Amino acid sequence: MEAVRDEMEDAMMQKGNGVRRAGALVISVATLLGALALGASTPALAVAQPATGLSAFINGTELHVHALQIPPKIADADEAFSVSAIDSSGFVKDKKLVNEVNEGIIPTAGKNVFARGGGVEVGLGENVPNDAADRIALTTAQSSAPTAAPPYTNGLLPNVQNTIDLAGALDPLVNASVLGGRAATLWNPNYLFPTLGNPLTYAYGQAADAQALNLASNPSLDALGRFVSPVLSTNSDPNGPDRSVASAQSFSYLVNNGDGTCGLAAEVHMSIAPVNIAAGNLLIEVGGDWLMKAVATGKSTGNSFTYGPDPAANAPNTPLIRVVDTSTGDVLGQLTTQDLLGNEGLSLPANPLIDLSIGEHARKIAPPKADGSETDPDPSSAATHNSTLVSAAADVVRLRLLSGVAAPFQAADLRLGHFEMKMNVPTGGVNCEIPVSKTASVPVANNAQPMTFMVKVPTSPLAVAPFPCDLSGVVVTDVMTVEHADTPAKPPKMKIVGGTGPKGVAGTPAADGQSIAFPAAGPWTPGGPSLVYTIRAIVTPDSGTGIMKDTATATATAANCSGKKSVLGPVIGLITGDATGVGNGKVTGSVNFFGGNNTGLTGNIRGGGPVKLIGKNTLSGPKVARVEALKLPPTGLNDGPRLVFAFAALILAGVFMRLRRRGMLGA
Repeated sequence: MEAVRDEMEDAMMQKGNGVRRAGALVISVATLLGALALGASTPALAVAQPATGLSAFINGTELHVHALQIPPKIADADEAFSVSAIDSSGFVKDKKLVNEVNEGIIPTAGKNVFARGGGVEVGLGENVPNDAADRIALTTAQSSAPTAAPPYTNGLLPNVQNTIDLAGALDPLVNASVLGGRAATLWNPNYLFPTLGNPLTYAYGQAADAQALNLASNPSLDALGRFVSPVLSTNSDPNGPDRSVASAQSFSYLVNNGDGTCGLAAEVHMSIAPVNIAAGNLLIEVGGDWLMKAVATGKSTGNSFTYGPDPAANAPNTPLIRVVDTSTGDVLGQLTTQDLLGNEGLSLPANPLIDLSIGEHARKIAPPKADGSETDPDPSSAATHNSTLVSAAADVVRLRLLSGVAAPFQAADLRLGHFEMKMNVPTGGVNCEIPVSKTASVPVANNAQPMTFMVKVPTSPLAVAPFPCDLSGVVVTDVMTVEHADTPAKPPKMKIVGGTGPKGVAGTPAADGQSIAFPAAGPWTPGGPSLVYTIRAIVTPDSGTGIMKDTATATATAANCSGKKSVLGPVIGLITGDATGVGNGKVTGSVNFFGGNNTGLTGNIRGGGPVKLIGKNTLSGPKVARVEALKLPPTGLNDGPRLVFAFAALILAGVFMRLRRRGMLGA
């Protein structure tokens, strides 16, 4: 009996082993089939890289004062302040950005742009450095981006705060808002290109804005509820950036380098007390428009820096009183601090009792000390401004008392018109290409096998949702090269034999078959379907094995640009001076980078006409393999992957039948 039982157990073990071997065979064949099917149906795809290496911290405060810094500061206050921040790698949780006067912000973690503006903030008994979360804020607006979905903006109108706002209730007699803040941000997490022609950050703070006797009726109010055409107002020139009594605004935007890269521009504007008399086309300004502006392209040219109302002059030119003809923009007369104090302004050397500076040049930033107390600014130092770095600060008036008696003790610090700006742009500029996608019909190509490439410009309608222009004169070229040869003496070879572009227009292959060019197409309007190009190629019979590299390049110009098309149109209206708040006016002291008459957005910042918009995508692949085509009788299945699948399925069925006949799979 034991012998019989042993024989039965051996038979069962053999059968079990057979089942396991059969199962392993089934799994192996199924895995092979899955790999073949996946490899045959999945095209090679080129993916664009996001922007990196871009950062900025920009802030302006019309009036800052603090008293009795021990530390902590017993009391401090800011009136009319604006802050903008950028980090292409994303803001880090709980990381503070701190300015010269030991006041910090903590941008929203994971976001890339941040803006904050308000009328008044007060701090009591704060440790230094302090942050905005610990301060008493009146009418502070805040914004950060990107949002989760296109167009990736946290817009202006939801982020407007005023302590008192008549909002046109007494139209047409009088209107006013007091202690106001505004903020807006925009950032596309996939590409920077779509944000061209839009502000990335905008922050504004003001103490008072009043208007009287509105002459307009339809519409009578602008986007922010102010009179469109007042006879008398505490606003600035309607042809210039929006300014009111005690106001500060900061904003940033991209500049187009014309080679698929962008630089960064930032501006801080401040004003004390403008009074606009519309009936006589006169603007009387006390304090004027103080401006700090920088452009860093990452290139050897196109960079600039200025401090003062005249962008052409780097020397300070800070007005005390100006009278301006608003119909022409001409300055009828002015009195500046330089008239009274000379080009160098007034600077009393720092001593234990008093530190006073009036009308100074832009200087080096004085970062806080390790204990949080302030560093003495050096009026004789120079600001840093080159192609990749801008670091500058300035105070129109700075008064500090008892700063050196017993550091870090300080009796008082008053800053009137405080500017501060730090920007970093990567060498060569930041990636700012038109979104272009490139796919291949197969990842692996055999000898003499035809295949296709597909190019899309742009990759999808949503990819360029914030772009406020059309793409005109889109020209696509495609170039084939070798990325890797298994045998250097016999590299892989692929020849472009033809292609079609939008509306079926044929491309022209080069004589050597290594490139193809398509005629100009477009215009492409945001929201419309992508421009699609199909390129036909074949592996030559004498090809070796290896990997091909295929690069598609699209060049275009921007057309029909308008701030009204921008997702931040109201912001552009405020910057440019359009009374409707959604248009294209003239930017006082600035080049219009927001799409007016093909200047700024596409205008060459180095001079001359419009510059190019470029998109490029390089596809690594397909792989070229010397595999002989499988020859079978005609079956009606005409493509290689299906033949392989059918042949493998027949083998698998045969294996199953054989095992079943032997009884190894059971009944």
